[in-house]
Amino acid sequence: MRVLFILLAVLLVTAVVTLLALNNPGYVMLGYGKTSLEMPLIDFLVILAGAFLAFYFLVRFLTLMRKTPKKLRGLREKKQINKSRKGLTHGLIEMAEGNWAKAEKQLVSSAKTGDTAMLNYLAAAHSAERQNASDRRDEYLRLASETSPDARVAVGLTQAELQIRQKQYEEALASLQQLEEIAPKHPQVQKQLAKLLYQLQDWDRLYEMLPGLNKNQIITTEEFNKIQKDVATGLIEQTGQTGDAAGLDELWKNLPKSAKQEAEIIAAYTRQLIRVGGSERAEPLLRKSLNHQWDDRLAAVYGLLQLNNPKPALKQTEKWLHDHSDSADLLMAAARFSAQAKLWGQARSLYQESLNLKPQPRTYAFMGELLETMGEAEAARTAYQTGLKLVTQG
Repeated sequence: MRVLFILLAVLLVTAVVTLLALNNPGYVMLGYGKTSLEMPLIDFLVILAGAFLAFYFLVRFLTLMRKTPKKLRGLREKKQINKSRKGLTHGLIEMAEGNWAKAEKQLVSSAKTGDTAMLNYLAAAHSAERQNASDRRDEYLRLASETSPDARVAVGLTQAELQIRQKQYEEALASLQQLEEIAPKHPQVQKQLAKLLYQLQDWDRLYEMLPGLNKNQIITTEEFNKIQKDVATGLIEQTGQTGDAAGLDELWKNLPKSAKQEAEIIAAYTRQLIRVGGSERAEPLLRKSLNHQWDDRLAAVYGLLQLNNPKPALKQTEKWLHDHSDSADLLMAAARFSAQAKLWGQARSLYQESLNLKPQPRTYAFMGELLETMGEAEAARTAYQTGLKLVTQG
């Protein structure tokens, strides 16, 4: 378009000058030393215009020749990029259809010619992992990292995810811990690490992470509450199994107030207190919790107490039975305290009521113990066998 305008301008100027020259002809004389050249003005103007156009088109031609290799290179690169992106798209389609081998081949071949190499290699790693080809998977992850050094976190997260899928938990933990050093506050790194620690039941490490997970809103409130509950119960059971009564008390003391109000956590703590001989300390906590809000899980733990004087606990269970007569766990607890108080007949009757409501292996075991104490060996054997049958049936 610009060339057209220039040509029109030259033609217009030439026409104007020609008209002027026809009306007022003149001449031009050029001299150099003793040599001179004389010509009509109109001829000179035509030659000058022609020289100008020739010079202009020569400059344009040289400029075009200089830019041609760059343009050709750009067109070639654009073609390669389009081919690479098309290959990535086809590879992802193959993955979606479950054609892992085809997807891997397509993704790897198109990774070498475009600007999506990292994405190609990450997707290829997924495809290789689906074929249980760990060596190829790791090689693609290495290539993805080399292709895009700034994407170490993305590559590392993918690596950890694939290792977890293959149940390579120790390797995944090492990958995530390395990422934590690179990006200690990265939300996805923290979330993935918490998820893995939960699977490994590494309650101590996960307990340290809880404040950060909650403060930075890395997981939902519902997820946090579940993890906090499971971490607390896991640590309580872990500590109780070692017989560390002091450690158990210290752990309970340091738990958040909200956690101490959870029936599941209270049940876990009091169960372990009973294990380490702390029934007398567990009883008030269980009684207070049950009076505040009834929960059959706590009633079941209440029945496990080994008290020096079982009669107050028996009276308490009888009082609760006025409002919770349909609780098999409470009936079992009342039966146990009756047995501890040597009220054999009452204990047997309460055990039977509990079993009528809800047959449980534990209740049959307690019934068997009672029947043995009462000298009814055959009935005790039947109770034990029935309870064992319930266990084997799941």
